[in-house]
Amino acid sequence: MSLRFTIDVGGDRIVDRTLSRLAGAVEDWTDAWPDIEDALTHEAAKQFDSQGEYGSNGWKRLSDSWLAYKESHDLDTRIGRATGAMANSLCIKGAHQGIRETAPGMFLFGSTVPYLPHFTKLRPVMQLPESGRREVQRRLQKFAMSVAD
Repeated sequence: MSLRFTIDVGGDRIVDRTLSRLAGAVEDWTDAWPDIEDALTHEAAKQFDSQGEYGSNGWKRLSDSWLAYKESHDLDTRIGRATGAMANSLCIKGAHQGIRETAPGMFLFGSTVPYLPHFTKLRPVMQLPESGRREVQRRLQKFAMSVAD
């Protein structure tokens, strides 16, 4: 049996890796998920803080009319931060509208913010660079090794 690690954002699978070497080492990954959540919230925060430069070469610029609206309504003018709901749901543990569901062989990380799927079509929020993918894999391996000892 192998361990499959996937990240799916709005139906777009951006990470899909099979980690065969890790699967046999651990039957219950529940204790690994808090560390994986830390890695994913950190990656999401880097993406929001850099306006998408971190993982996806920058997000599509805001339209002049949307930027003017945000300014006139005293909203955060950074991309994806008008109210903070979307960024907070992905970047802060326990945030309202954040999804974190776990089971022994599954961890679901996401957001219930209704406009996130539309947003990610133009601006990929969870586009992990290779370094982010390696970090998640490193944390999974570290957990598997700690259980095997």
